[in-house]
Amino acid sequence: MYYHSGKDLEMNLRTVSESFHGKSFRSQNRTVLGGGSVGNCSSTGCGVSPPHRPFGSTNPFLLLNNASHGPAPLIPTGPNLIDPSAAGLRLGEHRNTGGLTNLGIPTLFPSTTLPYFSRGGQKFLRTRGRHRGMSMGQKVSVGGGKIMGREQTARTPGPRELAEELTPPARLDMLLDMPSAPKESQLKYAWNSEDRSLNIFVKEDDKLTFHRHPVAQSTDCIRGKTGFTRGLHVWEIQWSTRQRGTHAVVGVATQEAPLNSVGYQSLVGSNDQSWGWDLGRNKLYHDSKNIASGITYPALLKPDENFVVPDSFQVVLDMDEGTLAFVVDGQYLGVAFRGMKGKKLFPIVSAVWGHCEITMKYIGGLDPEPLPLIFLCRRTIRQCITRDRLHRIPELDLPPAIREYLQYKP
Repeated sequence: MYYHSGKDLEMNLRTVSESFHGKSFRSQNRTVLGGGSVGNCSSTGCGVSPPHRPFGSTNPFLLLNNASHGPAPLIPTGPNLIDPSAAGLRLGEHRNTGGLTNLGIPTLFPSTTLPYFSRGGQKFLRTRGRHRGMSMGQKVSVGGGKIMGREQTARTPGPRELAEELTPPARLDMLLDMPSAPKESQLKYAWNSEDRSLNIFVKEDDKLTFHRHPVAQSTDCIRGKTGFTRGLHVWEIQWSTRQRGTHAVVGVATQEAPLNSVGYQSLVGSNDQSWGWDLGRNKLYHDSKNIASGITYPALLKPDENFVVPDSFQVVLDMDEGTLAFVVDGQYLGVAFRGMKGKKLFPIVSAVWGHCEITMKYIGGLDPEPLPLIFLCRRTIRQCITRDRLHRIPELDLPPAIREYLQYKP
């Protein structure tokens, strides 16, 4: 079956989209952030074997969401399982560590006796003063800007726990569902080799990555090539936790923000021309020279907790709303800064670690104008299929044009 015009394809997509809004299907939907109960599940997955119908049936979408069983759980749960994305493990909730092995995750400690402490009737893993991945002799600042010089006890929640009540904006959700920008676009939005501290250079063999020279008592920055005044934009930062040191800050800045300072400090966010998230202190800074302390981020983080930002995360700049936010492990952490409308802002980082290398990859952007109806229909269908089953779209008994369109193929 072939379509001779975009209107014909749009009408068919609308028909398929409307078929997903029945009562039986909506009752089975689940959100990523909400989780939801799984039912009779074991450590190897769900214990119920749902009936399956062969492909080629009159309603192929029933194969992806059986009404009698519901979609396969995104995360297996059970008495012996934990959320592998969580950095802090509540040992009191598990009878043993067998669930970790069943999930294919290596045991965190070789012995069965885990170092833990009790608080409020629950047990938590004990963390040490020296940050994971730091070299000997380095100090790391955690929640509240305190330097840990001896053994401390701080719970480390995962991004799913800190974002359980947050829902990403619809436009962001749609943008993250689209394929990433091609390499040509990534190079257009890469680090600017002409707008940097002299202690930094962009690598010749990888234009998306910069390298910082091991200069002592210096904080160094680099801006991206392209500044943003409108639209929604997302880029990914890859920065190893082993190369962050005491001051690792990611954010945005105007063209007037300084790129170098003597000594070690959170340079991005130190003045009114930049906004930054200090990854080690879990603090937000803007004009910090005039404002004594930063704001805790993620907002749900408690004073005795330390959120370890992984090696890779995403920065979300919405110039139409004037906001800056972050996404970690697929979890939207909420708005970090507001009031950015009317400015031209560039991606920026400030680093102090010698020989650190930081990569920036532009994911994509959306203009403020409303999206065509055909785009919205595609997004609705992909949401109903659920993210973990999108790879089965080619198996559906649909015309080739619709299958390819649902997979963002040209």
